[in-house]
Parts: sequence; structure tokens; C-alpha cells
Amino acid sequence: MYRRLRIVIWASAIVPLLILEGCSSSDDSGGTASPSGGSSASSQAAVWAESVCAATDGVRTSISDLGKDLNVGPSPAPGALDQLKAQIETQVAAVTASLQELSTAAAGVPTDLPGAEQVKASLDASATTVKASVQTLTQQVQAVTSASSASQALILAGPALVAVQAAATSAQAFATDVKTVADQASGEVKSAFASAPSCAKLAASPSASSS
Repeated sequence: MYRRLRIVIWASAIVPLLILEGCSSSDDSGGTASPSGGSSASSQAAVWAESVCAATDGVRTSISDLGKDLNVGPSPAPGALDQLKAQIETQVAAVTASLQELSTAAAGVPTDLPGAEQVKASLDASATTVKASVQTLTQQVQAVTSASSASQALILAGPALVAVQAAATSAQAFATDVKTVADQASGEVKSAFASAPSCAKLAASPSASSS
């Protein structure tokens, strides 16, 4: 039963999905912009594109990593359930923080860059679905962590699992949308997304930490 509880909590922990991380602004990509001279606008576009893609990949990865360290042995100690709840809450808080970083990254769009505002508008629209699914997931996870017993947690696990799957799907869809919107852009915006290292990762599966 505790092994099933572990799976449930793993699923539940996967809550707060996507939220653009805007933190990973590595200035190493000195020549990221298009051939049209390393203008200030080009540099801003490169930093913005990298932060948006890094945040998006960070959200997917955080979700796929949730629950990996939630271990319950065959004969768990009396406080095992409380321990698992604490771990889940910590992981959920981390995902929520990454979601906020995603919002921050998207909001950092260079306003004087042609086409950038359109890209941001498209990403904001797509992110709405992700945020809604994460909100639902968060509510379901809170229900699981409020359980007073393992059996109650298992009963509440069903809705949480469904919510986790929906959130994970939304997160992946958002990553795909970022790629699509960037491909449909033009000029410096398109060049910036095409050159950003983190944007190249969006075509692949989430980069799970330990594998």
C-alpha cells in the first residue's frame, strides 16, 4: 500500500507546472543574433529568447523530476506519511517558483523589438491553459497532502493523477507552442530563438535530472 502511496504522491507532487523561468540568462552567446550587426536590440532578443526557452524547459524538467526522491520502505516508520507530505510540499513550492520565473521571463520582452510583442501575446495565450491546469493540479495535491492516513491519501490520489497528467500534457504543449511561435516569427526575434541553446532543447523530451 505504501508503494502505491509513493506513486500517488509522486503524481501529486508534479503539480505546479510551467512557469517561465527567466533566470537562465547566460551571456556566453555573444554572437547569437542574426547577421545584421550585433545591435543592442539583437542582444536583448538573444537574452529574452534564451530566458524564455530555459524557463520553459525548466518547468518541464521540474515536473518530470517531481517525486523522484520520495522513498517509502516496505516497513515505513510511523512518521513516514508526514515526511512524504513535507517533501511533496517542498517540491510543489519549487515548481510554483519556476512558474513565476516563467512569467517573469515572458514579461521581459524587449518592447522596441519588431515582432516581439506578438510573440509574447501568443505565449501568454498558450500559458493560460498551463496555468489553469496547474491550478487544478495544485488543488488536488493539497487534498492529498491534507490526508490524515495512507488509505485516505490513496482515495484522493485518483483525481490528483488525472490532474497531473493534464498538467504535464499542458506543459509539453506549451513547450511545443514556444517552438512553433518562434519558428513563425521573423527578423531578429526568429534568429534569437533559433540560436538560443535552450530553445534547441524544446524539440526533445524534458531533460530529466538523473538520466
